Amino acid sequence: MDDNFRGNVSFPIKVGLVGCGKWGSVLKKKLSNLGVLIAWCGGRDLLPLQSRLRNSSIPAVDWIIIATPATTHFSLALEALEAGKNVFIEKPATISLADTERLFSKAKQKDLKIFVDTIFVRRAEYLAVKQHLGGCVPKLIRFCWSKPDLNSEAVMDRLVYHDLYMLVDLIGTGLATHSVRVLARHSGYWNFTCVYGDTTVCFEYTLSKSTVTRKTLEVIPTSNEINSKTVEFKSLQPSEQDPLQEVLSEVLQHRANYERNHEIILAAESIREVLQPLVEPRINVIGGGIFGSTCAWMLAQAGAAVRLYEAKADLMQCASEVNQRRLHRGYHYPRSDETGVMSRDGQRRFLDAYKVALLDHPTAHYYAIAKEGSLTSREEMISFCERLNLSFKEVAHPLIYDEMVSLVIEVEEELWDHDKLRAECWRLLNLHGVSINLNSKVGLKPDEASLPPANHTIVACYASNNVVLKGVLGVEFTSQDLQFELCEKPVFRLPQQFWGKSCVIMDGPFMCIDPISDADPSLFVMGNVEHAIHTSNIGEKPETLSDLKLLLNQGIIPASHIPRGLSRADIMLKSASQFFKNLKHAEHVGSMFTHRTVLPKHEHDDARPSLIEYHSHNVTSIFSGKVVSCVDIGHRLCEELLCPLNP
Repeated sequence: MDDNFRGNVSFPIKVGLVGCGKWGSVLKKKLSNLGVLIAWCGGRDLLPLQSRLRNSSIPAVDWIIIATPATTHFSLALEALEAGKNVFIEKPATISLADTERLFSKAKQKDLKIFVDTIFVRRAEYLAVKQHLGGCVPKLIRFCWSKPDLNSEAVMDRLVYHDLYMLVDLIGTGLATHSVRVLARHSGYWNFTCVYGDTTVCFEYTLSKSTVTRKTLEVIPTSNEINSKTVEFKSLQPSEQDPLQEVLSEVLQHRANYERNHEIILAAESIREVLQPLVEPRINVIGGGIFGSTCAWMLAQAGAAVRLYEAKADLMQCASEVNQRRLHRGYHYPRSDETGVMSRDGQRRFLDAYKVALLDHPTAHYYAIAKEGSLTSREEMISFCERLNLSFKEVAHPLIYDEMVSLVIEVEEELWDHDKLRAECWRLLNLHGVSINLNSKVGLKPDEASLPPANHTIVACYASNNVVLKGVLGVEFTSQDLQFELCEKPVFRLPQQFWGKSCVIMDGPFMCIDPISDADPSLFVMGNVEHAIHTSNIGEKPETLSDLKLLLNQGIIPASHIPRGLSRADIMLKSASQFFKNLKHAEHVGSMFTHRTVLPKHEHDDARPSLIEYHSHNVTSIFSGKVVSCVDIGHRLCEELLCPLNP
């Protein structure tokens, strides 16, 4: 945070501004004109405000002004109020009426001021309309916008929101909203009407290629004695009074009508909650792993406005990262034809979406059947491949002890690069206008934001599905017991003979070795059906030993940073050495830890079905352990959810 001291005797208010985007820069200029700005915080540098305010190098401030993305408003404003600071928020107040009510309640409890920007009710054009009506309630109001460079996700919060608080200020609060009718909704154009009280309200929004923003307001009074009036909001001239600067001056000096502001905002947000599901179908996706991310961009591509919520600081930080990164084609599941077919067919569609995420380094793929202890025989493996039309070639593998296996086949599979896959997810999410909310734990706790209103909410949290469904969404359902396994995936540096080779020993308590990165072909991730599991439990949620919690979902932890005795890399290497030659020079580089989650009581067939479950009319969960099926799940959700939403 860069401190800027700009005070004067006549205006000693101390203000902290959070957000340095387009509107944050405008506010900075206005505040500088008033001589009050003391702190400047960038929008990508949103560390907890309380800790910043406790920093002795930053003077105490009287007000925090928030001009960040709407999805961050609630958490930042709540932190500021908890720190004893008054708050000014750029519109919208928050993304849900419930959160706005919570902020107003918190401010009252703390005896603090909170104000939401309603700049258009101070504009001369609007005041001229209000004066023209003279208290008469219009029978029709028409709001029209033509605006460039605005994505569809922003229409409700950035354009409609302005019109809603003007509507409430003109007519009053506490009136019912009904008869919502969507006349047109397609890319770049919205046209809808509603009845608020006894007034018909028309909204029309065009996202144009023009560089000029146009906004008009038309009112037709009920009284024949008053003519209709139309105004166009123009850019302010240097000689005109600056309404934003006036509002800031009044608010910061405690001269504004805060109660009236709260009434208007709450009424406007009540209307928004009625309009939102009909005008702009929205889907919330909780969980930014490969399944949540894929479903989010696919649903957005199909026409929904999608908000994606991820608790961690980036996408794909948990089980999606701690993975063998093998794009299964079906060979791994000879005891479950269903899983084999799902993998085979899913791989084709995955490649259609994510081919750019594959490892570039040429890799040969091998599956071997252990001579002893395998649950699948040589003959059964060959029969399975032939039955599912999975191509293979029986070979001798130079790195596998012949006496330990009854069959080695070379197959056609792929590996993906985690960084490439995550980057492609980001590209597709941004391309299709998904609102991405990181570090976002949505829930019912006081410090967690509520989910905004949506037509549907999808839970894609893998090991946390039950917890999210039951504890966060409050959905009444009988939770499904799952089998949770805290697994370690050690990363080894292997001799050059292994480079470009992916090897799986099956079918039972065995292991696999796979290249992990294009950047360093010597690095391999090792899996082991038996020895990789540190803890296992069946129930609603995973149980984790305290000494392992800090290791979970932290990417590759260097071997030297793992507490002594916690890693099983040595045991796994010893087990693999029974089958693989030349592992005595393997170097343990580090390990990844996560919860693998599977359906219990499937040891007989090792089936890994992909499940879409509907828990209520608007809450759905996804559960799947196979990355290869993520695109198939996305297609199913588009078909099942979006057809009923589109008018």
